[in-house]
Order: sequence, then C-alpha cells, then structure tokens
Amino acid sequence: MFYHPIISQEMRSLMRYWRPWRQLIANHDVESSMRFGKEKFQASMDLQHFKPEDITVQVSDNVVTVEGKHEEQQDKYGCVSRHFVRKFVLPEGHDLNKLESTLSPDGILSITAPRIVQEEQGRTIPITRTEKPHAEDEASKK
Repeated sequence: MFYHPIISQEMRSLMRYWRPWRQLIANHDVESSMRFGKEKFQASMDLQHFKPEDITVQVSDNVVTVEGKHEEQQDKYGCVSRHFVRKFVLPEGHDLNKLESTLSPDGILSITAPRIVQEEQGRTIPITRTEKPHAEDEASKK
C-alpha cells in the first residue's frame, strides 16, 4: 500500500478494496437496443458467442423471450458456458403474427414486428343539391 500525505487513513483503507476491473466486468452484458419507428418495432442484440441452434425466440401474449445457452466449451483461457434470458414487452399496435427474427453473419439478432395499420374510423357524408341559392335560404329562416 502506498502512502500520500493528502490521502486520509480512511481513504487508504477503502482503497484496499477498490477493484477497477469489477466495474468493467459488471457492465459486460449482452448488448441490446430497441427502436420504435412509424412502420415497425425493432430489437437488436449481440449474440456472437452463440450458434443459431443455441438461440430460441418465443412470444407469449405481448412478451418476447430470447434465450441463449451453450454448454461448456473450451477456449484459450479454459472452459466457458453461457446462458442468458432477455424478455421485453412488445408495444401495443404491433402485429404479433408477423414477428420475425434474423441472425446476421456477425452475430446480431434482430427481431422486428410491423405496426398494425388501422383504417380510419369515419364515414362519407353524401352531398345533396338544393334548388334555392344560399342567400334565399337564409332570408327565409328569418
């Protein structure tokens, strides 16, 4: 442990427990993003450590569940196994029946759902022609 006159004894004792790499490890997660556009909803996530057969995408009600799991694999540091579950709620107004998922060659999984096109609730009002000019019609009402 180093000593510096400006750093108090309490601070020196706390610095023994400071591990800067822990924050980096804690922030390491399967990165994902969601976008809501005028035409569709899209969720993307980086799954480059998983093979297509290790990934499942399921939908139940408005909840989309993405799960990735592979058993122990040997890498240059030893053995590693990965498992994650990501759930998100699909916003209202999107078609669950047209939900699609694609996996790019670089390992990005994209899930898209188009918006449901709602027809405007309105009706056409027919126009009737009258024989009297507007000015005469107003004069007769008075």
